[in-house]
Amino acid sequence: MATARNGDVTLYFEAHGAGDETIVLVPGLGLTSRAWAGVVERLKTDYRVVAVDPRGAGQSDKPDVVYSGETNATDTRAIFDAAGIERGHFVGMSMGGMIGQEFAIRFPERVKSLVLASTYAACDAWSRRLFEVRRQMILELGLLDHFKLSIMFVFSPFAFRRMADEVAAIEASLTENPPDKKAYLRQMQFCMDHDTVDRLDQIKAPTLAVTGLHDILTSPIQGQELTEWIGGARYVEFPEASHGLIFEEVDEFSRLVREFVEEHR
Repeated sequence: MATARNGDVTLYFEAHGAGDETIVLVPGLGLTSRAWAGVVERLKTDYRVVAVDPRGAGQSDKPDVVYSGETNATDTRAIFDAAGIERGHFVGMSMGGMIGQEFAIRFPERVKSLVLASTYAACDAWSRRLFEVRRQMILELGLLDHFKLSIMFVFSPFAFRRMADEVAAIEASLTENPPDKKAYLRQMQFCMDHDTVDRLDQIKAPTLAVTGLHDILTSPIQGQELTEWIGGARYVEFPEASHGLIFEEVDEFSRLVREFVEEHR
């Protein structure tokens, strides 16, 4: 077990493997470092891989306060410091990609490269409506009933057929070990409030944006916008994946990360 401190908040992370390059993995809303298990397994043979529990999830503290872009960025800096990472490669999924944008803007000297998977620069009307409905479901029905629907936003009908066992295992994990309700809502509000549109041109790290064609939470439109607003950024789209592309396309996604890291060592 490894931890970092940002003020009075303790943050949990796990380090795997060894190598000259360090890759930091930050998951999405309500998820923990375990979400990256498949990616870690494929990268740890050649790199040091640090998987993070963001504030509000897993073994990190879950304060019932506003989770701002500055807060999440300084959390990440604290983890970099505690893990002895002077400069690293940041990979973020969904909410983790939003945290990555804030970190790369506020602490550019710490980021060698940036991979933004299943994420956006700001909520559009579609994303906001989905979040508002999900929040209302949580408040009226509770987290567990909410997950029965939200799992269908993370995985496509194709994934429900092709990897039914994996989808069921993830759903069971959320049901058996649900996130803290107040902290989950704080993370959700961060995702709704996140807006880096007017600051993305400050990102100087080489950036790769990755989206699944069937993603309805963070759509391909939003993924493509990231590359329009971040100078020199590249865009890759998985034609058979949805929001959970790090699970659905774990081999190909890991290969992309590996190639991007090697290009920007």
